[in-house]
Amino acid sequence: MPAPRDLTGQRYGGLLVLGPADPPTGRSVSAWRCLCDCGRMEDIPTSRLPHTPSQAKLRGIRWRCTVCMQTRTCAVCGATFQSVKARSACSNACHTVQQKARQREWYQQKTSSDPSYNQQVWSRRKAHAAADPAAAQRLRQTHQAANLRYRANIAADPERTAQRKAAYAEHYAAHRDEIQARRRQRLEAMSPEARDALRAQRRAYQAAYYQTHREAIQARQRARHDAMTPAQQAHWLERMRAYGRAYRRHWRADLAANPAAHQRYRDLMREYRRLRALRQLMGIGAELIKRSKRA
Repeated sequence: MPAPRDLTGQRYGGLLVLGPADPPTGRSVSAWRCLCDCGRMEDIPTSRLPHTPSQAKLRGIRWRCTVCMQTRTCAVCGATFQSVKARSACSNACHTVQQKARQREWYQQKTSSDPSYNQQVWSRRKAHAAADPAAAQRLRQTHQAANLRYRANIAADPERTAQRKAAYAEHYAAHRDEIQARRRQRLEAMSPEARDALRAQRRAYQAAYYQTHREAIQARQRARHDAMTPAQQAHWLERMRAYGRAYRRHWRADLAANPAAHQRYRDLMREYRRLRALRQLMGIGAELIKRSKRA
């Protein structure tokens, strides 16, 4: 049987063999004490050292100490971490970011190779939602949550908010007639109940938005009004009056079409007139009392 090979002084990757070491307990294999480039010493069996370049790719082969072999660099944040398994992310958060980046890369490749990919996916989702009301509700909730996240991300970035507003204004100016025609068609296709619900929703949203941004809106309106010429102010005033007349016409038509609302309005007006007459009588009584005291 040939004598075992002396590996003292040999270098295997980041390991320098210092000399023979005691074999592991209960095993007859030979081992060598190695010094890693990081300064740690470790006893490594002979079979784990890469004697040839081809062996360096085998599983279990060691070319560094255990700590260095398990030290990895996060591909997302660049931090170093210890892991027995081959991982490229140091935490669940970095793993999520990495997965999203891979999904975006796959999506970009898919859409570049198949321009109609989005239309196909949306058609399948619409068909599935039309056949399953529960799926339609889940899809609606998913879209609402995604819209809220999108709005929150934009609100947190003023520069992105300004870019988004400018892009929307430019798109609307370029396709104004087409956008308004689509809106009219969508409103005409709705039932009266759905149209009333949509108007109520818009009014509630506008009221909430105005209450939240009241001072900023009024400041912008004052600045815009102060910058107008007399002719522009007269035109603006006439336009506001036209809006008011149109609103009152619609309001009267809605009251005429809704007897219950019309009756409530008449009751409110009757109460208002009663209170106004009562205040006038109280004012006259107070004036008479003052005159009687002076006389």
